[in-house]
Amino acid sequence: MKVKYSYLEAQFADYQEIFAKIATEVIKTGDYTLGKAVDDFETMFAELLGVTYAIGVNSGTDALFLPLKAIGVNPGDEVITAANTFIATAGAIAATGARPVYIDVTDEYSIDSEKIEDAIQYQLEPLGMTYEEFTDDGYIRGGREYKKYEKNGFPTATGKVELYSTVFEKLGYDPLPSYTEPEPPDTDWTKYRLLNLSGVRTMPYHHSEYRHVDAFRRMHPDPIVEIHIDTARLHGIADGDWVWIETPIGRCRQRARLVTTLDPDCISTQHGWWYPENTPEAPSLYGLWEANINVTTDDDPSKCDPMSGGWPFKGQYMRCRIRKAEKEDQVLGLSVKTKY
Repeated sequence: MKVKYSYLEAQFADYQEIFAKIATEVIKTGDYTLGKAVDDFETMFAELLGVTYAIGVNSGTDALFLPLKAIGVNPGDEVITAANTFIATAGAIAATGARPVYIDVTDEYSIDSEKIEDAIQYQLEPLGMTYEEFTDDGYIRGGREYKKYEKNGFPTATGKVELYSTVFEKLGYDPLPSYTEPEPPDTDWTKYRLLNLSGVRTMPYHHSEYRHVDAFRRMHPDPIVEIHIDTARLHGIADGDWVWIETPIGRCRQRARLVTTLDPDCISTQHGWWYPENTPEAPSLYGLWEANINVTTDDDPSKCDPMSGGWPFKGQYMRCRIRKAEKEDQVLGLSVKTKY
């Protein structure tokens, strides 16, 4: 027997005239995106459900995707769903970068809640932990050794906790901690309104390592810049857009993730990015000029830490501006070639 993909025509057969009338009225208004019809629908649907707000979206897939993002589902996570679910459910999970885990259903064709624990238990077996133990602890922790300093001391020159650094003293530096107010930024830097909180580390990577591991890249394929949603709107940037981060020194491109957890005057960028699928020869150098946030930083010795030589990865010399990257935008004529 051939099973049809959908039965929407039968579902709406009794309401064709009503839908045709409503569609005609909307077409006459020209409000094809949002508008009064959507506002009215959201109001009536919220009243029907007895809630304060309802938001109309373009599809059932988006109606599933947005709540998944709202509760913090990220690339590499796993989301349990029914084995007989519609493809939009799995599609919404996959769109977050997570992996759907299918659970069998009951005779009523709804997910069998008693089998959810079995699915989690299967993953815990290599750890020798039961599902009950996992839920009691709330996390999985490796072995720990306490008071190692009693055997080996601390990893300092004296083997003790040092507030007074004997190493700094030998090198001619102040052995006690001190604070020096940084110099105000040059005129060029003050023209850049946003403050970049750079250096975000991202699992499953370690600093700049493991971008070549296929499983890791599928979990986290692109460098991410987090932008407050209000700031993104001012710049015409939507979630998932490629964004240029620019300073007087240079620019790089990362993919936007819109958030509400940052100050609107700040962005947060990931460090250490390169593309192993790009060519290693200059000027590509694995695409680092396009993805690595370090190309926007200043290594002028006068701005570096006088003791360690560390670059100014925080503070006023990480001011920047952002703009949406158009498809034709490239760095040095290069474009990212990715298979992920």
